Amino acid sequence: MECVANARPLVKMNITWRKNGVVVNTGIRDFGRRLVISLPAVSDSGYYECEASLRSSSVPSVTAGANLHVLEYPLFLKEPPSHITAEMEKVVDIPCQARGTPQPDIVWYKDAVPISPVKIPRYKKGERVLASGSVQQPRFTLLESGSLLISPSHLSDAGTYTCMASNSRGIDEASADLVVWARTRITKPPQDQSVIKGTKAVMSCGVTHDPSVTVRVTSVGGNDSRSAHLRVRQLPHAPENPVAVLSVTEKRAINLTWAQAFDGNSPLIRYIMEVSENNAPWTVLLANVEPESTGVVVDALIPARSYQFRLCAVNDVGRGQFSKETDRLTLPEEPPSRGTYSHKVTEWTLQGVPTVPPGNVQAEAVNSTAVRFTWTAPSPQFINGINQGYKLLAWEPSRPSEVTVVTVRPNFQDSVHVGYISGLRKFTDYYSSVLCFTTPGDGPRSPPQRIRSHEDTPGAVGHLSFTDILDTSLKVSWEEPLEKNGFLTGYRISWEEFNRTNTRVTHYLPNLTQEYRVTGLTALTTYTIQVAAMTSKGQGQLSASTISSGVPPELPGPPTNLAISNIGPRSVNLQFKPGYDGKTSISRWLVEAQVGIIGENEEWLMVQELANEPDARSLEVFDLNPYTFYRFRMRQVNIVGTSPPSQPSRKIQTLQAPPDISPANVTLRTASETSLWLRWVPLPEWEYNGNPDLVGYRIQYSKAGSKGSVLSHVIMDRLEREFTIEDLEEWMEYEVRVQAINGIGSGPWCQVVHGRTRESVPSSGPTNVSAFATTSSSILVRWGEVQEADRNGLILGYKVVYKEKDSDTAPNFWAVEGNNTHSVQLSGLGKYVLYEIQVLAFTRIGDGRSSSPHILERTLDDVPGPPVGILFPEVRTTSVRLIWQPPAQPNGIILAYQITYRRNSSSSNAATVDVLSPSARQYTATGLKPETVYVFRLTAQTRKGWGEAAEALVVTTEKRARPQPTSRPTVPEEEVQARRVLLSWEPGSDGLSPVRYYTVQYKELPNSNWTVHSASVSHETNSHIVDSDPTYYNSWRRQQKGVSRPPAYGFSQPEPLVEQESRQHPPPVPPLPPLFPQSSPSPQPQAQGTLFRPQGSRTPTPSLLSSEPPSQHSTLYRPPSSLGCAAQ
Repeated sequence: MECVANARPLVKMNITWRKNGVVVNTGIRDFGRRLVISLPAVSDSGYYECEASLRSSSVPSVTAGANLHVLEYPLFLKEPPSHITAEMEKVVDIPCQARGTPQPDIVWYKDAVPISPVKIPRYKKGERVLASGSVQQPRFTLLESGSLLISPSHLSDAGTYTCMASNSRGIDEASADLVVWARTRITKPPQDQSVIKGTKAVMSCGVTHDPSVTVRVTSVGGNDSRSAHLRVRQLPHAPENPVAVLSVTEKRAINLTWAQAFDGNSPLIRYIMEVSENNAPWTVLLANVEPESTGVVVDALIPARSYQFRLCAVNDVGRGQFSKETDRLTLPEEPPSRGTYSHKVTEWTLQGVPTVPPGNVQAEAVNSTAVRFTWTAPSPQFINGINQGYKLLAWEPSRPSEVTVVTVRPNFQDSVHVGYISGLRKFTDYYSSVLCFTTPGDGPRSPPQRIRSHEDTPGAVGHLSFTDILDTSLKVSWEEPLEKNGFLTGYRISWEEFNRTNTRVTHYLPNLTQEYRVTGLTALTTYTIQVAAMTSKGQGQLSASTISSGVPPELPGPPTNLAISNIGPRSVNLQFKPGYDGKTSISRWLVEAQVGIIGENEEWLMVQELANEPDARSLEVFDLNPYTFYRFRMRQVNIVGTSPPSQPSRKIQTLQAPPDISPANVTLRTASETSLWLRWVPLPEWEYNGNPDLVGYRIQYSKAGSKGSVLSHVIMDRLEREFTIEDLEEWMEYEVRVQAINGIGSGPWCQVVHGRTRESVPSSGPTNVSAFATTSSSILVRWGEVQEADRNGLILGYKVVYKEKDSDTAPNFWAVEGNNTHSVQLSGLGKYVLYEIQVLAFTRIGDGRSSSPHILERTLDDVPGPPVGILFPEVRTTSVRLIWQPPAQPNGIILAYQITYRRNSSSSNAATVDVLSPSARQYTATGLKPETVYVFRLTAQTRKGWGEAAEALVVTTEKRARPQPTSRPTVPEEEVQARRVLLSWEPGSDGLSPVRYYTVQYKELPNSNWTVHSASVSHETNSHIVDSDPTYYNSWRRQQKGVSRPPAYGFSQPEPLVEQESRQHPPPVPPLPPLFPQSSPSPQPQAQGTLFRPQGSRTPTPSLLSSEPPSQHSTLYRPPSSLGCAAQ
C-alpha cells in the first residue's frame, strides 16, 4: 500500500500507518510512503489508514485509508471418518467442519444425490429450526458446525455420504461410508389389555430384522422379548348393606351409607343413586356419586314424605345391578312454609297517551315559508307507552281550527330533536307548539309560541284599470296586492310603447299611492303599462296591460274555433282563435265545461284559468275525470272585464284509467273453522274510471306474518260488497286486502285487515309419543307438542287413550288438563299386560286425532293372583283329586305351582308341601284320614315370587250331597237405587261339601231369558249388589248354585218383581264374569239347558247354552221347576 503526501517543508513531514486504529510498525518502506504485507493471512484483513503531519507545526494532519480483504480456500478442520457402522433406529453423527474466507457453505450428498438444497429456508413447512440454529428435515439434521445428524437411522440410510465445502475461492470435499445394521427386535410388543368378560382378547407381536436374518437365526445384534398382562373385566356387583337414617345434624336430610362390593376388575367410575318418594316410581337422584364414597348426605328433602333409596355401581364395562332397597324412611313433619311460586309472568299494561309535553321547545322562522323547531324528549316515565314520534303544530291566531301538522319520527340517539314546518304563508303570524304521541293518541301540547314568517316580495296588485284616457295622458288605478308578504314600501309603475323597450319610463311611488296619471304619451299609440308593489325584499309580481292612447278599452269578444286534441284520461288540449281584445291586452283565459250530463240547460263549471299569457293560442286542461263526457267553452278577460262565452266544443269522453281509490269500510269477520267473511263498500259510480261492466274487485289473502304464497280471488261484479274466503286452515290468522279493478288496470290496495278462523279439533296427534313401564300397574307416557299447523285452536289439554292389545273393549281415557304438561303416569293398570297407547289433544271444540301409530308397552311383571276354579271332582276317604285353572291375573309368566295341605284343626301343625310344574292342572293327595276336613292352599309363582294363595276345604267322605238352596233373597226398599239393588240371603245346608261360591242370575221383563250376573260370589258373603240398567223395568231373580257329586243345581225361590224407574241414561253393557264349573263327564237331567266351556280353555270364559253337550264338558243345571239361587 502506498501513501503519497505533499507538504512543505518536506523534511518535517511524518507518515504514520494504522490498522483498525492500531499503529503498524512493520513492513514500512520508502520513508513511510509504502506498507508491504508479505504472505497475507486472514488475520491481516482490516481497515488501513495513513496519517501525514508536519512535526512541530500547528497545521492539522490529513489521513487516507482503505479496506483489505484476504480470501482463503476451504480447509477441513474435521473430516468425516472413511467408515462408519451404526445400528438401526440409533442416532448417527457424521462430523464435518471447514473454514475459509468467506466462510464456506456445507452441502451433504448421499450417493452423489444432494440431501438438501444449498440454501435451506428456515421456516419452510416440514422443517424446524433447533435452538442451536441448526436446520432439521425429517430424520436429517444439518448442525450449525456442518455435521450431519441422522435420527433415527434406517436400513435405507446405508451408503456413501460426501461433505462438500465451497466458497468463492474454491471447493473441497470429504466422504464417509455408512453401514446400518438391523438387529432382530420386537417393534410391536403385546399390549396390556383389559377386556370384558365373555369377549375375545387378541395379543399381537410384531418383529423387524435385517434382511439377511430369518426368524430361525439369531441376529448378531441381540434378541428381544416383551410381555403383557391380560385382565378380564365385568360389570360391578351391587353395593352391599345400604342403610338410610335421619341426619342428626341437618334438617330435611338423610344419611345413606353402604359397603363397597366387587368392582369387576375395573376401577369404579361413579355410583348412581335412585330414590322413590311416597312409593312413586324410581327416579335418578344423584347420577355422579364419587366412586371412593361409602356414604352420602341427601338433603333438600321434603318434610312428611317417605323416601327409599337404592344404588348401583358403574365401571367402564357398564352399569351393575341395583342394590337392595333401603327401608322406607319418613321425614318428620314441620310447620307449613311459604308455598312455591309459579313461574313469573311479565305483562305490559295497555299504552296510554303522554302526560307531559316535550321540553325546551324553541321555534324560529328560517325563511318566509318555513319554521325550525328544536325540543327535548319528555321523560320516559311520562310517555306511558312506546314513543311513536312528535307532531309539529302551527296555526294562525285568527284561525285556530286550521292547524298545519308535520309528523317527525323519534330520534333516540340525539338528546335535542330538530324539525321543520314548510309551506306556511309569507309574513304571517303563527302560534307554534310540539307534542309527543303514542299509538293510543296525542299527548299535551307544549306552551304556544308566537312567531312570524319572514318578509318576501309581494304578489300582483289587484284591479289594474285605466280611466280618463286622452290623446297624451291617462289615469292608472290599482289596489293593494292580496299577498303583501311584508310591509309595502311603495309601487313601481312603468310604461313603454308596445314591443319597444327602449321607450320605457319608470316611476317609483310611495306606498299610499294607488293611482297615477301617465302623461307625455303619443296619440294613437299602443302602450304597455306595468305596475308592481315593493317591500324591503324587493319588487313583487308585475301586473301589465296594453292600451292605445286616446282609445278607451272595451269589453273583449269571445274566442272562436275551439278544437280538442290529445285526449287523455285526465287532460285534453284546447286550440282556439282569440276574439276581439277590446283594444287592450288579454290578461286571462277562462275555460268552462259541462261534466257528465251534456245539454243546453246544464250548468257550466270553471275548470281551468290561464293568466298573463295574452298571446296564447292553445292551453291544456288538467284534473279531469277519466271516462267522463265533457263539453268545453272559453272566455277571455281584459282590463275592462270578461267576454261572453264562446260556442261550445264538441262532446268528448276522456280515456279510461285504473281506479283512484280502494273500497272503503273493509271488515273481516270469522265465518267458520275454515272460512272468513269479507265485506266492503263498493266504489261510487264516478270512481269507476272506466267501463262499468268491467269493474270488479281483487281479493288477496295470506297467513299473517307468513312469507309463503299469497292467494287471490277476482270478483267481476261492481256492485258486490261481500265475499266468503273458503278452504282456510283452522284457528289461523289471515291478512286480507281488497283493490278495485277495471278494464285498464288495478287501483290501490286498501289497508290490510286481519281475521282469524274459528277453532276446531286438532287434525293430528302430539309428536314423539313414548311409553315406559315404571311398575307392574303403571306406565309413564310422554309426548311432545302438536305441530302448530295442526293445532287448529288453543290446546286445553291432552288425553291418553289406552286399552289392552287385541281387546274388543272400549278404550280408556286419561285426561291431562293444561297444555304445559306433556307426561302422565297411568296407574291402576293390569299387571304384565300389553297396552296400546295413543295421545290426543283437545280444544274447546272437542278431541282431535290420536297420535299414530299407537305405542305398545307392557307393564312390569309381579307376583301372580290366586289360581281359580279349584274343584275336587274325586273325593275318597283317603285321597282326593284337586283340579284348578291358572290365575285370572297371572301378572307374568307362571313358573311353578305350590300345593300345601293339612287338617283343618287348630291342633294340626304338620303340613304337606309339593311344588308342581307350570303346566300342571291337577293333583292327587293320598294318605289322608277318613272323615276329616282338610284345607288345601294353592299358589302360583312368577319371576317376582310366589303370589296370593287360594284356599279350599274338602271332607274325606263318600257321603257328599248337593247343597241345599239358600233362603228366598230379600231386597230392602231403601236399597233399591237407580242403577243397582242389594240382595241378601241365608245359606242352606252344604251337603257335607264346603261351598265354593254363589252364582246370581237375573232376567229383564217381560220376556227375556235368565242371564248370569256373577258366577263367583264369595261363599263367605250372604249379600250382593246387582248393578242394572236404569232404562229398563227389571225383574231380579237370584240363584246360588253349586256342584256336588253327582253334580246338580239347587235354586231358591225367585224374589218378587223389583221394578226400577226409568232414567234418561244410555244402558251400559255389564261385563260377564267367568264361570268356573266342574269339568267332568256327568249325566244331564232331562229338559235342562246347558252352559258349557270347552275343556281345553286355559282362561275361564262364560259358558254357552247348548242342548247337546259334548262328552267332556262343564255343566250348569237349572231345574225347570225352580228358578233362583243355589249354592255350589
